[in-house]
Amino acid sequence: MITNKASIYFDYNLPIVTNTTSTQIVDLPKVLPKPAITGLKTSYCGNDQAQPIKIVNISATGGATISGKLNGNQLHADNNGNFLIEPTKLLSGIQNIEISFSKGGKLSTLNVSFTVTTPVKPVVKLTSNVAVVNNGTTALQFTATPIAGSGNITVYTFSTHRDFSGGSTDR
Repeated sequence: MITNKASIYFDYNLPIVTNTTSTQIVDLPKVLPKPAITGLKTSYCGNDQAQPIKIVNISATGGATISGKLNGNQLHADNNGNFLIEPTKLLSGIQNIEISFSKGGKLSTLNVSFTVTTPVKPVVKLTSNVAVVNNGTTALQFTATPIAGSGNITVYTFSTHRDFSGGSTDR
């Protein structure tokens, strides 16, 4: 705290003393970093397994309180900033993540969105390379090709021989 006053002289008159003023010098509050995450894709299938996400600048917060929410529900991050999202437990559509740092009345927030798509159950046509099997001597292959619900390339080929002898390849 610095206090000061002044005396003003006009010609040869007595000084006029001003009011005492005070100036307080304080440390400026540090700006909290904006939260940042890695590992989040823009879209997930509703059948995807748990996905690891990480808050990458968690150590830069200098003792700030860290909180996270997924669609308004609390996320649970470990001490290193790692948390999981589970597409199998989310409804199809847009999902919202909010990560916040707060300290000394300051708040810094990151809002990001991603989409969960409805899993597709394709309808497939199952074909075989032979109509008659001869006592296990014929290489037997089944091929599942989508009819509706996903793409048009072969989905799976199954064979009794590991090398898929008969010209087919594994998909």
